[in-house]
Amino acid sequence: MLGSNSTNNKKTTPVKNPDPGSQASLIDSLRQAFSSSKKALPAIAGNIAKLVDSMLVGGLSTETVKEQAEKHPLPENYKYLSVTTVNKKIWDFLPRKTR
Repeated sequence: MLGSNSTNNKKTTPVKNPDPGSQASLIDSLRQAFSSSKKALPAIAGNIAKLVDSMLVGGLSTETVKEQAEKHPLPENYKYLSVTTVNKKIWDFLPRKTR
């Protein structure tokens, strides 16, 4: 009630800290879930790996994408592979890694 001098009667329940053993098992389980313990194929040629890394991290300019699309058109039986269109205003706000 406005203008009243009454105090807030809400009670809070203290949060108990989990015991250290359960914290350790939780952390261990998360570490295992996110670790890269998956089997990997043998390494590929260094120049190919660098090319793929730079494409994924840096991306291609719009002009380069257009040039490559004109140079290498998609086969007619590729129904679902296409260039993704995005709203330019939204795209500019996305962090580079997200793009």
